[in-house]
Amino acid sequence: LHHMQADGMQFSDVDDVVVDGNHLHDFLGSAWSINHNDMIQFFTSGTTSPSQNVVVRNNVLDSGQGHWTQAIFFGNEAVNAGAGNAMRYKNVLIENNTVYNNTFHGITVDKAEGLTIRNNTVLRNTETAMGEVRNDGIYIMVKPGSANVSVSGNVAERILVESPATQTANLTLDYKNPNAANYVGNLLDTSQQLDKAHVTGVKLLDGSAILKSLLLANGVLGSLLTAPAAAAPALPQPEGPRTQIGTDNADKLVGHAGSDVIHGGAGHDLIQGLDGHDELYGDAGNDTLEGGLGNDTLIGGDGNDRLHGGFGQDLIHGGEGNDSIYGDDGDDTLFGEGGADWLEGGAGNDTLDGGDGNDRLLGGDGNDLLHGGAGNDNLEGGVGNDTLFGGEGNDKLLGGDGHDVLLGQDGDDHLYGEGGNDTIFGGAGSDMLWGGDGDDVLDGGLGRDNYYGGAGRDTFILRKGEIDDDRINDYSGQEDKVVLSGFGPGAHVEKVWGSVYAVHDADGSVAQFRVGVTDGQPINWVFS
Repeated sequence: LHHMQADGMQFSDVDDVVVDGNHLHDFLGSAWSINHNDMIQFFTSGTTSPSQNVVVRNNVLDSGQGHWTQAIFFGNEAVNAGAGNAMRYKNVLIENNTVYNNTFHGITVDKAEGLTIRNNTVLRNTETAMGEVRNDGIYIMVKPGSANVSVSGNVAERILVESPATQTANLTLDYKNPNAANYVGNLLDTSQQLDKAHVTGVKLLDGSAILKSLLLANGVLGSLLTAPAAAAPALPQPEGPRTQIGTDNADKLVGHAGSDVIHGGAGHDLIQGLDGHDELYGDAGNDTLEGGLGNDTLIGGDGNDRLHGGFGQDLIHGGEGNDSIYGDDGDDTLFGEGGADWLEGGAGNDTLDGGDGNDRLLGGDGNDLLHGGAGNDNLEGGVGNDTLFGGEGNDKLLGGDGHDVLLGQDGDDHLYGEGGNDTIFGGAGSDMLWGGDGDDVLDGGLGRDNYYGGAGRDTFILRKGEIDDDRINDYSGQEDKVVLSGFGPGAHVEKVWGSVYAVHDADGSVAQFRVGVTDGQPINWVFS
């Protein structure tokens, strides 16, 4: 994008966004004034929820010969107007971007929760054709009110972090004092650029000890810097996954931008995989495992663990203990295993298996598959066309929005189809079946079951050998039907008294059930 007279990219109230590999340059003043425009902008004005799970990486943002711009700008009008911390941006990663600008807004973030800014290069454009050079420095700025902030491996004229944060291996440049150790002219060879409008690379000068030491110690420093041919050894490339093993204490183990294998050992550990396809093992203790980006495998082990898959298609095993397991983004597979577990799929088409214990399973967005397993479980499909299996125990199943399939299986279960055209099977046990909105199919199975069709054209199925004084409580004759399955030719229904009916088979068998008619209409009997 170039020569824009408006903002380049605008986002608000969005989830799971990746802004990757763009070149934005030479923006002009807006069509109605010469005021600045933003290249990549997020805002909360006029919204009811913040953007979350955002990645901004590998972009080149160059003011070139145009007007000054705000390069990467996260404004938070909602929190500033009193909306509270619920409107803070959630889980934001800004990395490997190059900003070449002539205003102080290089990278600016206002009020985020879970913010990482790393390996970005923010340089001053002193040769703009518009004569708009601003002399207060080019910033990486985190305004007050953010939480869980990490700022590392960046190069900028000023780095101003006004929220509690972890800051490591950043370099600030001096553009004014040639005698300063970090004077830009003594550290960077900007002649390697093809021209000011198309930034392609900035090389370290021979003898730039500060930059070289930081580059080698940190692995990466900035997105745009390259070492001089003879001045510094080439950085080693990782070969396969890196392995870390914790102690018996409470360890914090952090992976790298690649594939890691990390074992926490005994103790209450914090393990973060970051980028790459990682394998994280909590082992013993009450551990917290965070997969980050990539298709990760997380094994909680013994203890009451908290596991987050992050971005990607993750495989997560809680192990023994009462675990909290979150798939986050991607098509994830979650196993609670032993204990009373909390499983939450998040975005994507997820598979959740509670295992033993009284578990709570939430599918979230997507077409999810939920298995309660043993125990008295609570299953919620959420948005999407979900399939829920209660398993053993007295379970509660809620389909949520979408056309769902609910199977109570063993136990006295409560099954709620909610929105959509749902299919509900009670299974063994005395079950309660609610269709909710939509055209639903309700089949109680074995046991003394209660049916509530709700709104819509509902089908109630009563099977030979499974009827045990079952009750259809809200039959509407204009829309609903009762299917009597397996009774064969010659079967008929007679009314015994009140709401009690009997179905007679040709072989002389009789089964009684109840139908509560809500509107006085005749019952639509269907034999199959």
